Amino acid sequence: MEPKTILKLRTIVVLLLLILLPVADGADTQQDPMLSGYVLNVTYDGALVVKVDIRADVYLLYGVRFPKQQDDHWMEARRLCSKMVMNKSVTIEPMGSDRWGQKLARIYIDGSCLNDELLSKGLAKPTDSLEQAAF
Repeated sequence: MEPKTILKLRTIVVLLLLILLPVADGADTQQDPMLSGYVLNVTYDGALVVKVDIRADVYLLYGVRFPKQQDDHWMEARRLCSKMVMNKSVTIEPMGSDRWGQKLARIYIDGSCLNDELLSKGLAKPTDSLEQAAF
């Protein structure tokens, strides 16, 4: 091939890549923010170990301050969590991470939000928005 032909082909390939790359990149970023998972464990501090795809992730409940073990409502709060989500499929709405890098989420099962259930039953307290904010 002649050098002019090679240069023209190279230019066409580069232009095609420049045109198509933003479209391909945009397709990857338009995912549904909700995740599906299966709850493997509810820890003593109210964190959920959830199997998402092939990995297990730990999620803290967003907007909820789970009671400490020495608090009166700890056992009842843990029982409610276990009863609602243990060994069940859930929908996870990721809400970022806290200042220590722990994942925060709202957890839904059968149309109910575990976070809201704990708060409405008085088994947990709402957190300050700055308390869970990532810095």
